Amino acid sequence: MGNKLFGSRYGGTAYQVWVRSADDNQYQLAMTLDHYAADAANTLTDALGIFKREVNMFALQRKYVDARVLYLYCGYTRLARAELSVEKNTLSVCACNEDTLAKWRTATEVLAPTHDGGHEWPLAQKGFDQAFSSPKIDDDGVTLRHVRDGD
Repeated sequence: MGNKLFGSRYGGTAYQVWVRSADDNQYQLAMTLDHYAADAANTLTDALGIFKREVNMFALQRKYVDARVLYLYCGYTRLARAELSVEKNTLSVCACNEDTLAKWRTATEVLAPTHDGGHEWPLAQKGFDQAFSSPKIDDDGVTLRHVRDGD
């Protein structure tokens, strides 16, 4: 499958969030961030901020409760993957490169836009920070691992 799984179907420069089901390993498009073109200034940071909010909600099991993995794509390229292991109480976030991982670490959580022009509530960073330990970087240099505290 590789990093170009969805590009031919949802190519271009739009950022997309994809969900992979825990039950049947099927992929589903969760959202397309059409208003964030990849060539505009700071849009990767914005897209990572939205992805961070979605990952936080996923990790806290407030959204995507039937999912195993979330992905952030831009056109043909997978930028980040977040995988939750409920059994091991861990969340792993893997970026496509060290630069993207650095941007992920400094990105501010951003509310996802809705189809009616509003935003999905609530922010989840505070709850995530309370529930999970500070991340450790794996030896590969592009994966962060968070462990759920107290479990």
